[in-house]
Amino acid sequence: MLTRLAALVLTVDLVVAILLVKVNVGLIAMRAAGAELDLAFIAAFVALLLMGPGRLSLDRAIGLDRRPAGSRS
Repeated sequence: MLTRLAALVLTVDLVVAILLVKVNVGLIAMRAAGAELDLAFIAAFVALLLMGPGRLSLDRAIGLDRRPAGSRS
């Protein structure tokens, strides 16, 4: 529920986490966890933010996503 809002909040959260915790570690690190998994999650959240919920989502079922019936997704 509230897919786009949740994706936005989680994207901001992960960007702040990368900036505060992993900025000195780098993208791929041998001794500590790098930022590659966080960046993959950010990419997925941005995709959800741009595409929105699918046609089988709770957002559409309860009327929060009001796209026309002929639109793709």
